Order: sequence, then C-alpha cells, then structure tokens
Amino acid sequence: WAGLGLPGLCLAPAGVLVTGNLDDDYCNVRFAEKPERAILDTLKAAGFAWSGGCWGGYRSKLPAGFLDSLTA
Repeated sequence: WAGLGLPGLCLAPAGVLVTGNLDDDYCNVRFAEKPERAILDTLKAAGFAWSGGCWGGYRSKLPAGFLDSLTA
C-alpha cells in the first residue's frame, strides 16, 4: 500500500482498507483483490463510484454493518 501513498496503513484480514475523515460521512474502500460481484453491486447500489483505484461514497448510504462485514 506504500505505492498508493498510504504508508503505515494495514489491510484488514479480509484484504480490505477503509479510509475516510471521521468528521465526514465520505469514505474510500480499497480491495487487495477484485471482490465478489455481490460486493461491487452493493457499493454501486449505494452510489459508490470507482475512481483512482478505490470505491468512494457515503457510509450512511451503505446497508448497516456492510463495512464491518468486509473488514472482519
């Protein structure tokens, strides 16, 4: 992840990195490998967009517990 300008950040065991400003609802989701189609469909349905190597959108638009399930 150092090549992405994210030194010192670790992936969750599932190979997912979620970053964002705690004062804002916006977050970015990065995957070590291409995720399953159902995960991509959920992100798209929540209004997330693919840009710059990650999916970006608003946490509040995701189903409850979705991000927790990715990083568990």
